Amino acid sequence: MELDSYNLINGATQGNGSGVRFSVTNNGPSVASVNANGKAVNASGITYGLQINKQDLGDVDAGQTYTGDNGTNRTSGVINLTGHITDCTAQQMNLAHEIAHTLAL
Repeated sequence: MELDSYNLINGATQGNGSGVRFSVTNNGPSVASVNANGKAVNASGITYGLQINKQDLGDVDAGQTYTGDNGTNRTSGVINLTGHITDCTAQQMNLAHEIAHTLAL
């Protein structure tokens, strides 16, 4: 799943009717992290952040999702993906699965 293609399909140059738009940066500063309570929190200056990390999750987990909210709406998320999946299609499916958790699907 390519996130830029998602934006184009949904006409999301500045966000579509759903308000969902993916903005992708590589090796930039983190936009969200997981706090001591296991909730995602945005970095300073970020209103809605989704941080995706590649981590060694062992052989048990393919991915982990942490979310945060303001009491009404989801405002932040952190996804950790395993580095053990080497097949690109399988990793795309893994990412799509974790994004669905983030969007509460």
